[in-house]
Amino acid sequence: MGNSTRCHSIIESLFNHQFSISVITSGNGLEYFQSIKQIDNLFKFHSLNYTKGKDGNISALATLFSIPLHLTILLKNVFLLNNIINKNKFSAIIIDSDYTLLLLKWKIKIPVFALNNAHIIVDECKNLSKIPKDIKAQLLIEKLDNYFHQVIPDYVISPSIKKIENNKNIINLPPFVRKQVQPSQIKSKKNISSLNCLVMLSGSSFGSKTDFINDINNDQILLINVIGRQGFSSKNIKFLGKVIKNYKVILEADILIINAGFSAVSEAYIRGIPSIIIPVENHAEQFINAKIFEELNLGYSANEINVSSKLDLLIKNYNKIKKNHISNGIKNVGADAAALFIKRKIKNLHSR
Repeated sequence: MGNSTRCHSIIESLFNHQFSISVITSGNGLEYFQSIKQIDNLFKFHSLNYTKGKDGNISALATLFSIPLHLTILLKNVFLLNNIINKNKFSAIIIDSDYTLLLLKWKIKIPVFALNNAHIIVDECKNLSKIPKDIKAQLLIEKLDNYFHQVIPDYVISPSIKKIENNKNIINLPPFVRKQVQPSQIKSKKNISSLNCLVMLSGSSFGSKTDFINDINNDQILLINVIGRQGFSSKNIKFLGKVIKNYKVILEADILIINAGFSAVSEAYIRGIPSIIIPVENHAEQFINAKIFEELNLGYSANEINVSSKLDLLIKNYNKIKKNHISNGIKNVGADAAALFIKRKIKNLHSR
């Protein structure tokens, strides 16, 4: 639900600027946004997803071969979105990982803003001495995504945990994170003999398995909470299942074990939580997100096999990594900055 939480943060800020907001989404997004009070209208899209390969992981090639099916779904969404736009007087459209406007942009007279940082993934991969073979196919999708956002939206608002200069129509801002997980102050933890660990893996069918939990054997881990997975709970391990409003359990976590979706990484970054980042296999974006997080010395990149040893290393260096988070001094200002940018552009358009 990373896209949902990211959009939620923007919605909160736009609502504070007296905007009336409608949302069109699919899948888990529908369930997530049903309880968000700042939304006036919630519409349903047909879902577009990556396709699995024989090994159960993301297959960029299988996804590309399934384009005819995706085109059919896209056309259904185009007609649906067209009807919604015609029946409502919107001041702007904000998209996040949705391509329905590809066939409608020519007739839309209002500004289109996109939340997207595919350009960072493409640029970071260019700087690699060698691109890992397993991410090359999915990197092609990132390149297509980047090209789409250079051509279709009027403005691209790009969140990043790494400082990047603005480029053409791309506005680079700090991450967009829900206000509910924003700390008033990131503090060091004096007693690291009793740490709470939160395992919060992707809710998609490509999210990592949790078998590694059985290999975790560190006396300093007091409790392991697991969100988004079913399992047998014990004294020290609690499987919480699907939790839509997961703010409280995040606020209680001293360590996160997460996949490398950008929203999860952003919340670890803004919250200031030392983390183990597990990139979903064959996924260029997640590979780069984990790489950047580790390069900033905010945690460690891992795979499903070496999580336990990386966790031991994280705990050994916990205070040092926590200080790196504190020294960043990051505040949750990305969403507010994005909302102000959107508001200013709409106001300028209306004043012409």
